[in-house]
Amino acid sequence: MRGFLLVSCALLLLLVVPQMGYAAGAGTYLASFLEVDAGVRQIGMGGAFAGLADDAMCVFYNPAGLMFLEGSEIHISTSGWPGDVSYQHLSYGFRHSVVPGYFAISWT
Repeated sequence: MRGFLLVSCALLLLLVVPQMGYAAGAGTYLASFLEVDAGVRQIGMGGAFAGLADDAMCVFYNPAGLMFLEGSEIHISTSGWPGDVSYQHLSYGFRHSVVPGYFAISWT
């Protein structure tokens, strides 16, 4: 009986979870924010920014670009996309004066 209940719950979960992506409304789908570029410069380049990342946005595209920061930088962006998709991003990168290295904080 326990095996039957476990299989029934698993099948129910498999049937319900994919439908949650359609519940957002017409023209949207689950995790659509993953296809949105984070900054204006990156959108203008068509998302091809990983090799050129030299500002605070490098945290999002290529964290190795922190080495090219000159001082502290902060990046704040927000954008609205069709289908009621909105996107906000905040990143802060800096070179630490005591501990050798570069550090960054990012929030999406």
